[in-house]
Amino acid sequence: GDVGDDDGDGAASDFASPRSPESRALRVAELENARFAERLRYTERIAELERAHADAVRALRGEYEAALAAANDRREREVREAGERGRAEADRLMEQARAERADMAARFERQLEASQAQAAAATAQAAAALA
Repeated sequence: GDVGDDDGDGAASDFASPRSPESRALRVAELENARFAERLRYTERIAELERAHADAVRALRGEYEAALAAANDRREREVREAGERGRAEADRLMEQARAERADMAARFERQLEASQAQAAAATAQAAAALA
């Protein structure tokens, strides 16, 4: 018989038969390709989430550093001006500045932790879809 003519009827149509080994192999390959494509999508999504998180952390750090610099400049000016009004006022302002910096650092830490938790949850969710 001809190539693909498994039943001897003279037609090479047996490749099209859903029971043919070629057809089964093709279906298996298509399924594997689909699974691979899905894993690739999730892997790309995880990388996207990680990049977004890194960008968010950079933005947070930038905002924090800018706010801290502005606060330091303002406080230094106030302390200089207060120096003219007396030492007690300057000491009070210095203590206020220390407290403000501590608050800003604590706020930054909380925002960073929240951002990290959010990124970890999103990555875990995407990773779970890979499992």
